[in-house]
Amino acid sequence: ELPVSRSRVGVVRGVHGEGVVGALLSRGLIEGRGEGEGGAILYGTTPYFLQRLGLDSLDDLPPLAPYLPDVDLLDEIAEAGRG
Repeated sequence: ELPVSRSRVGVVRGVHGEGVVGALLSRGLIEGRGEGEGGAILYGTTPYFLQRLGLDSLDDLPPLAPYLPDVDLLDEIAEAGRG
């Protein structure tokens, strides 16, 4: 599991990530996991997230990569959103 920033969530979803991150935090499904590049807070899932989805681990989730653009493109989009 890799922690993710709000801007990365926004890039993956195609919209600003503030609302969804706030909702996930308030429901106890994600938590802060430290600080990333540029001081961005990084988030990761909680054990409650796994429990609510009926999973033993994040490895039980289906692969997301086939639905995402190339990681370099995601980085470019995230950087453009900061400027």
